[in-house]
Amino acid sequence: YKDGYYAWVIEPFGLEQLELLKGPSSIQFGESYPGGVVNAVQKKPTDAPQGSFSASVGNLDSRQFSLDVSDWANEDGSQRYRLVATYKGEDGVLDYTENERVYIAPSYSIDFSEDTSLTLLASFLKDDGTPTGGFFPAYGTYFDTAQGKISPSTNYGDPSYETNEVTQVSLGYLIEHQINDIWAFNQNFNYGYQDLKLISSTYGWSSNLNTSFDNLSRDIVYDEGDVHSLTLDNKFMAKFDTSNVSHTLVAGVDAQYFRNKFKHLDSFGAWGGGASLNDAFNPSYGGETPDLSSATQNKREKSQLGLYAQYQAEVYQNLIANLGARYDYVDFENTAASTETSGNVDNT
Repeated sequence: YKDGYYAWVIEPFGLEQLELLKGPSSIQFGESYPGGVVNAVQKKPTDAPQGSFSASVGNLDSRQFSLDVSDWANEDGSQRYRLVATYKGEDGVLDYTENERVYIAPSYSIDFSEDTSLTLLASFLKDDGTPTGGFFPAYGTYFDTAQGKISPSTNYGDPSYETNEVTQVSLGYLIEHQINDIWAFNQNFNYGYQDLKLISSTYGWSSNLNTSFDNLSRDIVYDEGDVHSLTLDNKFMAKFDTSNVSHTLVAGVDAQYFRNKFKHLDSFGAWGGGASLNDAFNPSYGGETPDLSSATQNKREKSQLGLYAQYQAEVYQNLIANLGARYDYVDFENTAASTETSGNVDNT
């Protein structure tokens, strides 16, 4: 569940694969985007031992070191582990900006029998850097000026004060049990935590640089808070064939909880009435400290309980028909400053 700047950060090196389900997919997932759902599959222990290490460097002072090791934890391979870790850093595309990331993701799989397995998953991600709000005035970029064009790397924020810090933790498990030749049961659980501190002066703007160099104004964006989320999904699946038709039936119940508590400010006045810069072609930094006292305290909580079922028939391997239904009970509460609104919504 995405709420403003509080979006889950995905590290590509930690992914086993990406799965795309095109189109509306609310039957199995509840509230979702109409264009589709992207399933980011985290790397898990492999059946055969494997390992790799890589290092790379590039322009903008970029560097990356990555480790990926998977092996057996016992003699028969019924218990396996995997450790995925990476560090990367680079300078930003704007002057005086940089970003660093540390990512660690251990996992452990246990095969209790040929029919039952458990996989434990965890991940830790830490981002520390300077925001790069690449907004520029029209004059000096799209329109030429007597002083020429503005360099694309010019930073109209304030790198002496701006920051973008994200700490993210994920814990979960996957249970798979084959009941018989037709039926199987899966249970997936995930707990997610994210802590965010974002202070950014997002852009500089001016009416006309040909006549004035002191009216570039900045807008402060400030968000500081954390997110807690819980997701539990239980589903039964049946697969069987009759004549020239392959049948798949999925039925389950899922529960979701999301809480975002944060302070927010988006204002021109926080930079002392706009904090005009002296020279659009040579901006100065560190002259003012933004006033964050008017930031509002916010809290958003969402709870969802859903029942769903879907049937799929594949005829002669070239005609697929789907029939599904879902019922959700959703409770959402939003509290901002002294104003509070809440309500219950039933979705079918």
